[in-house]
Amino acid sequence: MNNIPLKIFIFSFYTNMKYIIILLLFFLPLHLYAQESGVAVEESPFSIKVNPALMSRGNSSGIAWTGETDSGGLTDSYSIMLTGRNLGYYYNSLKGAGFHNLALAFPAGYGTGLGTSLVFPEDKEIDMSWNISSVIRPLRFLSLGLRTMDITGSDPYLIYGAGLRPFFFSPYWISRITVFSDLKYQDENEILTGGVRLEPVDGLNLSAEYSFDKEIFEAGVSLSLNHFTAGIKGISDNDYKLDKGRIFSYIPVKSERSVIKTPVPIIAEYDMCSVVTDYPSERGIFEIIQGSRKPFSESLMKFLLDMENIGETDEIKAVIFKNQYFMTSYANITEISNALNRLREKGKKIYFYFDNAGNSSYTLAASAADEIFLNPSGSVNLRGYSKRSLYMKEFFSKFGVGFYNFRSHEYKTAYNSFSESEMTEEEKDVLDKLYTVFREKQISMIEKGRLNRLNGIASEIISSGPYLSSQEAEKKGLIDRRIYKD
Repeated sequence: MNNIPLKIFIFSFYTNMKYIIILLLFFLPLHLYAQESGVAVEESPFSIKVNPALMSRGNSSGIAWTGETDSGGLTDSYSIMLTGRNLGYYYNSLKGAGFHNLALAFPAGYGTGLGTSLVFPEDKEIDMSWNISSVIRPLRFLSLGLRTMDITGSDPYLIYGAGLRPFFFSPYWISRITVFSDLKYQDENEILTGGVRLEPVDGLNLSAEYSFDKEIFEAGVSLSLNHFTAGIKGISDNDYKLDKGRIFSYIPVKSERSVIKTPVPIIAEYDMCSVVTDYPSERGIFEIIQGSRKPFSESLMKFLLDMENIGETDEIKAVIFKNQYFMTSYANITEISNALNRLREKGKKIYFYFDNAGNSSYTLAASAADEIFLNPSGSVNLRGYSKRSLYMKEFFSKFGVGFYNFRSHEYKTAYNSFSESEMTEEEKDVLDKLYTVFREKQISMIEKGRLNRLNGIASEIISSGPYLSSQEAEKKGLIDRRIYKD
């Protein structure tokens, strides 16, 4: 019962979201203003215009458009921006006069980014201008920016900027509240602007700023839909009139928090332990010294329960196993394969990545994986099943030591390594039958999962192993792609 008000609120929010979007689109042609301040904090496609150095952060890539408005509607002043991580271009039309802007940015290490831009006016009577900018993030909640404008021209100016995330101690609020200020120096005049940006819920961005010298207050709102953002900002000068502004929208490369919740596919990386065994073991001394937080091994029962939980979680669309090895019996390998195939029946994708694939682990992956990835320098140790034993009868006989092996039955082999010089016929007979079953099962599992991808007959491919070259394994159809772990 305690969750009912929350459910009603969520239902009401999404029910009325369409009306919120309609209202936003209705007011877009009115007095709006796109963000052009915040030289230390602007991380959107508009950063190429505010501070090109911010492009180097990797969060500004995208396409943006902004147009100025007045009391009569849209004017002939607008900008189109194409922003990448290291290179950007935008076209700026200012009252019909066109300017082409080319910007470069690159990271300089230790949270520092540098940028520069050249402005090429279409009017040949206007000189080209050169701008330089920088940004530094000494702490995850502090940003400092600097931009010099028209440094080779007759009217240069300088902008200092600072940004602070005051709730850095809160995982939720650290990226949702930012206060900033810009200080502009031009002709021995100082113009100070301060502002705040707030995202109280996903995708709903509020902003306010005030120019202390011009006495202009601005307040705005924008909505984000993962890869599309549009917003409004009203400008109130000292006579409290709204007679100019800008409209804007942009499409970022990186997904942003959205006001509309859509199911986001989740790829779960199963990394609970190094190996799966019949019984779990405690962390060893080497794991403790290395500071490993995960146990060396996990029980088969725990693994099967984890797979069941993944199958019941609708948000998880795929599972990837990175260097997950299975040191257990062949019967349990079959049970694990069945569990993974049950996940596939529920629409989950299964992926395996190996630096080097072992015999049993590869067989399991082949039987259940949608794709198998191998490190380019890795190998596939696929070679069927065999056994080598050490027989020490002749060795001990040199010292006058002999062993009497009292077997309860003729096929008992527990102490044959001490009492025999070689493998007995009875032991060969047992192992031949056992490994024949294992081999037939291995062929069946590999053919079941990769029959249409193998370049040859499964039994012949196994007999030709191991494959020490990843290229050779890929040529045989044993793997799908050769990629590095990262």
